[in-house]
Amino acid sequence: LESARGPDPILPLDAWLPWTALAKIAARALRARRNGLRWTGNPRLGGIDLTVLIEEELSANARSSRLVSDLWYEACAEAFFMRVKPAVLFYPFENLARERAILGAARRLSPSTRLIGCQHAALTLSHINYKLGRGEEEILPLPDKVVCMGGPSRDFLRDWGGFPDRLLSVGCALRQDP
Repeated sequence: LESARGPDPILPLDAWLPWTALAKIAARALRARRNGLRWTGNPRLGGIDLTVLIEEELSANARSSRLVSDLWYEACAEAFFMRVKPAVLFYPFENLARERAILGAARRLSPSTRLIGCQHAALTLSHINYKLGRGEEEILPLPDKVVCMGGPSRDFLRDWGGFPDRLLSVGCALRQDP
C-alpha cells in the first residue's frame, strides 16, 4: 500500500483505530459469549415462532470469531468516519453484518456520504444474505445504490431478494464478453 501512487493515500480501515482498541472489542465479545445475546422481538414466519432459531444463531455468532470481527469493523468504521467525510464510498456489496456496521457508521457520522455497493458475486437461492425480509428495508442500513453485475443480477435482487428497484442499477457483468 505504501508504494501505491496517487493523490490520496490508500489505507486499510484498521488504520483509523489503534490496535489497543482490539482488546476492548475482544472483551466485549467475550462478555457476549459468556452472558449470551438475547432476542427481544417476536419473530414469526408463517405462524411459526423463530425465537429459538434466532437465539441459537446469536449464540453461535457469539461463540465464533464473527462477533469480534463485526465489532472490529464497526469500531474501525466509526473511527474512520469521525475523521474522514468522503463524498462517495464504494464497497463490495454482499449485504453482510460487517457492511451494515460500516453503513451504520457512515449514516451516523458522515450523512452526506453517498454509499455505493458493488454486487460482484454469483447469486443463488442459497445466498439468503441477499434476501430482505418484510420491513427490513426500513430498519437496516442499506447503500444508496447497488450496482449489479448485469440485468439478471438486478432482477434477482429485486424479484427474489425484495430490494426496491430505486436502489438497484445495472452495471457490467465483468465475467462476460462486452
